[in-house]
Amino acid sequence: MTQKTVRTLSHIISSIGHPVLLVSVFVTLINFREYGKDKAIELTITALGVFVIPVVLYILYKMKKGDYGNFDVSERKKRNSLYPVIIVLQVLLIGFLYLKSYSWLIKSGAISSLFLTVAGFIINQRIKVSMHTTVAFFIAVLLIHVENSYAFSMLFFATAIAYSRVLLGRHTFPEIILGTILGLVSGAFFHFII
Repeated sequence: MTQKTVRTLSHIISSIGHPVLLVSVFVTLINFREYGKDKAIELTITALGVFVIPVVLYILYKMKKGDYGNFDVSERKKRNSLYPVIIVLQVLLIGFLYLKSYSWLIKSGAISSLFLTVAGFIINQRIKVSMHTTVAFFIAVLLIHVENSYAFSMLFFATAIAYSRVLLGRHTFPEIILGTILGLVSGAFFHFII
């Protein structure tokens, strides 16, 4: 494979593995697996409306202002302004889940995701952790509860995402290792609390 092909493939894997996209697809999958059509649609629209869309709009706003250089928010210090926004939105979503009496499985996933974000924020004070890698490995571990073959496929894809981030020069090996550990620990936390 040529360098150009490897780089192009890395860009594709990294784009598909963006945390916003992975979370959106995963949440939709789980909602439709856990609930009937009407409740799944309600929860998916709520998750997208309360969490995903506001995060996307915030990042785009900060990019337009020149505060963020890209949609990945690649600069460690600039991520410090993104984490609190994500944490507040996650807390609002968890509150909604409790008000509407959603299953403990769904609430556990949201609580574990909050754990991941808070830990990522703390770690980010010293070293930039790969959130692409973190979220990918987190989802892979959560999928164990859903279907082992999905989990295995996602572990393979998470590894490809991690490798792509290094190849693209977005992260160093220690940042990928930290992301992997954080994703696995946060996923284990989910399995502990369910």
